Amino acid sequence: DVLLQENFISCCDHVEDIEIYGSVISATHDVNLKKLLLSLKYLKRFDLNCTITSSSFLSIIHHTNLQELYITHLNLNENIIDFLTEGIRYSKLKTLDLSYNDFNDSSFKLLCDSLTATNIEFLFLCCCHVTTERFSHLINILDKSKSTHLDLFLNKIKNEAITIKKFNSYS
Repeated sequence: DVLLQENFISCCDHVEDIEIYGSVISATHDVNLKKLLLSLKYLKRFDLNCTITSSSFLSIIHHTNLQELYITHLNLNENIIDFLTEGIRYSKLKTLDLSYNDFNDSSFKLLCDSLTATNIEFLFLCCCHVTTERFSHLINILDKSKSTHLDLFLNKIKNEAITIKKFNSYS
């Protein structure tokens, strides 16, 4: 909670890596996270493994210098995915890890469709309940993107569906 307090934000402008574990991101934290992310010019890596009740801070990612974003072990609802996809479009992100999240079909499609307007090279979707059908949609989208590495470890994709030419796949 100290990280998300107003007085802490102004004293850490050279931070390159932030990890938030076990907290709850509420509306108050959401506002402070926006300020924090926008003020840290050297921030390259953001690792979020906590409960999110307010997620609009994700929409400003494209205004940051973030290169790696890890949002794992959460229940990403459509509201969070909306903010996330808005934030990753035209961002500087090279790595996106959404492993150990459960997506519904519309959230997964929304995420996939946003990938064509990103610079993401490394995409991690381990244990995200990616089915053969979702995999096919994802591959069609990634063919139009800059992604070169795809990690689908612990998903239920039939072996015959995995015929990838462009990607180094770890499934």
